[in-house]
Formats: sequence, structure tokens, C-alpha cells
Amino acid sequence: MRFTPVIPRLALAAVAVACGSLMPAALAAAPAPATPSGYYVGTIGKSLRVQMDLAADGMGVTGTYYYEHVGEPLALRGFVDARETLQLEETDADDRKTGMVTGKFSADLSTFEGEWSSRDFKKTLPLRLARVAQYATLKESPKIFATYPAVLSSAVPMQEANRHVHEVVAAAFKEFVQDTKTGDLPPEIRAGYELQDDCRIKYYSDTLISVLGTRLSYTGGAHPNTNHYSLNYLLKDGKAAPVRLADLFLPGAAWEKHLSDLIMADLRHKKAGWVLEGQIKAFAPKDLEVFTLTPRGITFVFSPYAVSCYADGTFFVVASFKKLEGLIDPAGPLKPLLAPPKP
Repeated sequence: MRFTPVIPRLALAAVAVACGSLMPAALAAAPAPATPSGYYVGTIGKSLRVQMDLAADGMGVTGTYYYEHVGEPLALRGFVDARETLQLEETDADDRKTGMVTGKFSADLSTFEGEWSSRDFKKTLPLRLARVAQYATLKESPKIFATYPAVLSSAVPMQEANRHVHEVVAAAFKEFVQDTKTGDLPPEIRAGYELQDDCRIKYYSDTLISVLGTRLSYTGGAHPNTNHYSLNYLLKDGKAAPVRLADLFLPGAAWEKHLSDLIMADLRHKKAGWVLEGQIKAFAPKDLEVFTLTPRGITFVFSPYAVSCYADGTFFVVASFKKLEGLIDPAGPLKPLLAPPKP
């Protein structure tokens, strides 16, 4: 069985341009049902800039958003009602309700207009969003699929970033699919393989894009495996240049030990088993290759088994820009994040 991409209609043209040989022309011409899934940027009130990531499953909608001047993500969950009005409940990190988002998308789903309301509905502010990326899906079966972003801009650097993200996700997907057919294990075991690869945008601007992938796979055993990967791009001089950790810091700055100490302290506080037991004593740059960039700072992601047992799950460590002051290159890739919009 051949895997084919399932792409909502609004993203078809952008993905075809950005990814070239991603899919046959005949398939590209066949529109799939449009959904509000995508990445959005816009404002709440007169000038509070926000970024929002939405995923739709039928009428249900989930996601996150954050204010650019803060960077702290807030969870969203809700639905699109019979009047095609989006209704989302906003909750904080402790799952406490903090507000509501309601409104409608334009006919082509490229924009959203509505309002944000406080938890007690005593305060309301207008909310306006524009979609900057859609999500495409590679699907082999209901249990084997991969979702990844396709930026809608036709700018050359954006197209290059699109191509690279697609290549990374598609290569891993194709390898997994091939393993289900020709792997060493018996066919009856391989028939139970599962893959859910969810690659999401964490930050979007004209000069910087940060993406985090969560790849959950099952190939037998007591539980599935979860691995994370990140893709960060500096969009400059007509190119999308991958961002390495070292690119974020001043040349010659002794950032490695400072960063390692900061991460170790946070993981001790979060009771990461192998840090507490002394099996991990420090981190080298090669141990910190999975990271995302947002107004909060640099978020390092440690997959299960990286710093503790599987049952403890994924660990996230945020190194705020303030804690890295004097080490970060102010003219480097983080430049747009070091001076976020003020409220």
C-alpha cells in the first residue's frame, strides 16, 4: 500500500509550490475537507500580539496560544457549533479556566475574527487572527500517519523551510512504512505497528521559525516509544538556514557550562531520576540538540529515557533569556525574540 499525503484544500497550492515533488498533480487537484487546523498570528485588543496553534478533529478543536510579550502557553479546547462559531475554553498550566475565545473564520479559513473574554466575562477584547501555516498529513493507515506544517507564504526562505520540514518527516515516515512490510519480525507482529508523528510550529516570524516534532511509535513490547525532534530556521538572505545551539551564543562565550548547570538544576527540581541518582552529571551541547525557540526562552526537550525512566515521560526545561544574559548573541537568530512586542 502506497502512502499519500492528505492536505486540506487551503494548503494545497502552498505545499505544492514549497515541496515540489511532494505529490502527483492529479492528487494535488483533489481538495480535502477544510478544517481550522493551522498556525495563526494576530492581536488581542489593540496591540497584544498572539500566536495560536489549532488542531481540529471533527467538530472538536484543541490547541495552545501565547502572548508574544509573555510567551507562556495557554491551553485551548472546545468545538465549532452548528452556527459555525468557534468556542474555546482557555486554561492555564494548572488546568484552571482563565478565559474564553469565541468567533468565526472567514469562508476560506484564512482569517478569524472574534473576541477573548475573561473567566467571569467582565472583560472582553477583540481577537483577530491570520493563518500563516496549515498542516499536511502523510497517511498509510488509520494507525500510521505523520502531520507536519506547511507555511503558506510564497517567500523563497519559507518555501525552503517547507521543503526541509517535509523531507525530514517524509523520510522517517517512509522508513517506518517500509519496516512494516519488510522488517525482520513476523508479518502478524508487523501488522500491529503504529506511528503518530505530530510536527507543530512553536514560533513563527518573517525571520525565524521553530518547530517541534513528537514521534510516537509502537513496534511491539510493553509500551510505545516517544521521541522528540526539533527544526529551527533562520530566514535570511533568501535562504532558510538551520539553527544550531551554538549559533545562539556569542563567539567565545563560556555558555556550555552555564547552560548545563542551569538545566541540571531544573531537572533536579523536577526530580528527573537519572539526574538525582547521579547517572547524569552534566550536559554537553550534543545532548541538547532538541530545543525550540519562543519568547519564553530556549526550551530543551528530553524524551522518555533521556533523563529518567519511561514512566516519568518527557521533560521540558526553559532557559529564559534573562538567565542567559551576556551569553546570547544579540545580533544572532534570537534577535527578534530578545525584544518582543510590549503590551
